[in-house]
Amino acid sequence: MEVIRPEDIINKLNLVPLDDEGGYYRQTWVSDQNLEKGPLGTAIYFLLVNSFKGFSALHTLSFPEIYHFYLGDSIELSLFHKNGEVEQVIMGQDILNGEHLQFTVPSGVVQGSKIIEGGEYALIGTTMAPGFIVDDFTLNSRKEMVKKYPEYENLIVSLTRKRLQE
Repeated sequence: MEVIRPEDIINKLNLVPLDDEGGYYRQTWVSDQNLEKGPLGTAIYFLLVNSFKGFSALHTLSFPEIYHFYLGDSIELSLFHKNGEVEQVIMGQDILNGEHLQFTVPSGVVQGSKIIEGGEYALIGTTMAPGFIVDDFTLNSRKEMVKKYPEYENLIVSLTRKRLQE
């Protein structure tokens, strides 16, 4: 079997950079049925690459997001719940040791993800219903997150971009 490189995935799947959040993506499905505010559902490919902003910055969505792990290195999905709890979920192919192939992030939970240490890339997908619209996406500020979760400052710093820290 041929070794798959991140640039091969980017080219084959026609992915484009997602600058502020990080990674590369392409929307693969938009429901042809609509709600008042937008599509009934959407799906994307999402590729994290360590050599290109190797993490998905902390963000919040107004609706649940279902993650699907496809290939590459495992990722650590960090969830900051409103009640102060912080949960970390490992997504990857090692399901016999607790890694998840699929995981749903509840609406309103701050989320961010990064490739596990030593990893190079991870290809995942996400599905949303109702579908994703930009108005339902909030990129979280480092300063505000550290104020709310001070004991997790190092994790928060690792999941936020310096130029977007305020």
